Amino acid sequence: MFNLILIVFAAVFAVIGAMTLLYAAACSLRSLHGCGSRAEVVLYINEGENAEGIVREYASRLCSGFCGIRADALVVVYSGPGGETLEILKRLEGDISILSVCGEAEYPSRVKAAIRNL
Repeated sequence: MFNLILIVFAAVFAVIGAMTLLYAAACSLRSLHGCGSRAEVVLYINEGENAEGIVREYASRLCSGFCGIRADALVVVYSGPGGETLEILKRLEGDISILSVCGEAEYPSRVKAAIRNL
């Protein structure tokens, strides 16, 4: 009797796991094919030691579609003084195709131009 109960629990959890995997695969394929909403993700960064890691992580997740959306662009709004972090972000802009870096003063004009183009 105990073995039968264990088999039933294992079967139920196996079905739930299989359904979860199928759902995740369907969501990933849908986002890879560009179905659904597209987005521009904005990331605000101050002076920081790990800015490169943060930007690379966000960009890889957005490009893969595993976060639920597939972004047209990742915009990093830099609000610190021009320094080493800004230079790193500018170099990353050449490495990552969806990345663009702008300052705090530039971003509102970018949004206004995007709204005008709608």
